[in-house]
Amino acid sequence: MTHTPTPRPPPCRAEHVGSLLRPPRLIDAHTRFARGTLTQAELDKCVAEEVGAIVRFQQQLGFKCVTDGEFGRYMFYDGFFDGLEGMELVRDPSPELFQDWLPHYAKFKQGGPWKPVKTWRAAGKIGKSTHQYLKWFNLIKHHVAPEDVRFIKMTMISPDWYHITMGSNAYSKEAYADDDAYFMDIAAAYRRELAALYAAGCRNVQIDAPLLAAFCSEHMRAALRRDGYDPDERLDWYLGWFNVCLGERPGDMVVGVHLCRGNSQGQHFYEGGYEAIAQRLFNKLEVDCFYLEYDSPRAGGLEPLRYLPAGKTAILGLISTKTPEMEDPARIKVLLDEAARIIGDEGKERLCLSPQCGFASRIEGNPVTQEVVERKLRLVAEIAQEVWGTLV
Repeated sequence: MTHTPTPRPPPCRAEHVGSLLRPPRLIDAHTRFARGTLTQAELDKCVAEEVGAIVRFQQQLGFKCVTDGEFGRYMFYDGFFDGLEGMELVRDPSPELFQDWLPHYAKFKQGGPWKPVKTWRAAGKIGKSTHQYLKWFNLIKHHVAPEDVRFIKMTMISPDWYHITMGSNAYSKEAYADDDAYFMDIAAAYRRELAALYAAGCRNVQIDAPLLAAFCSEHMRAALRRDGYDPDERLDWYLGWFNVCLGERPGDMVVGVHLCRGNSQGQHFYEGGYEAIAQRLFNKLEVDCFYLEYDSPRAGGLEPLRYLPAGKTAILGLISTKTPEMEDPARIKVLLDEAARIIGDEGKERLCLSPQCGFASRIEGNPVTQEVVERKLRLVAEIAQEVWGTLV
């Protein structure tokens, strides 16, 4: 009798970061909902139908860790802050609400003035959640076998998102006296969110934390020094709050953190290698794996992987979602070999492969077609099969 080995837990050898190109029908539905010409029920019906199709697309390519493509969201960071009691929507916010290093980079990379469309801030005490992530997780569950539910990956925005972009403007002074009081309630809400997902069967979470990679940017580090902060101490402070947010998760819930340098319609926002943060990030952040952007020179070399401690996995984002050009599989395999040598003991076993970011961090998506998305994901799967003998 042939014994079938139990698949290893997430992350899988072949991964992707979460968001996938929205079909035109879904983009139209989100647009009409934003204008008030489509009801929530009508939008939810469209999302549910398209999630089924995108899950089948991933399964047909052989991916075990599937996502909902972030089809229920307009922006990748939707789903947590906007569902919390006490948060208020600020439309057309003043740029003065935001940290000044952020508009510098957005203007520099996109070639025009930085103009946020909206933001969320805590106008009152942060309370219960509408659990939007739970709704989206349950949509995916309908399309996977019971034994594969543990591989469903839910992507969540990081708890630091609005604070790194807005500083103390992330909350009103009437609601919170200081940053620590604000983060205490954010952490409690985050723990409740993870508990609700776990109760529904979720065992695989990816926290999208692109602003942690901003600590690689010398421009941001200089701005922090100017404002009286030591960049390394400030990073430690944020990592400490991450750990508080994750501190009550069960041992069989796999949590990874994704870092990139911006991904808006093919644009990036900052640059700098991981050397500035790797030792702190890999050793102080209490997560199981790291999804690391590595598709261009802006991310630096692979040498910082030497700090990856035993028991943790690096998912290398060596394939770009920002451009339709296809990568050379031979070069990708050379880079995986190099990364394994740098990591050292069991280096190959502590690596996986993915694109560097999602294909549609915002609803409009990157300048690639659905055909390109399929070819790129198929390339991930083919290389994983050649390197590890499995996609899982």
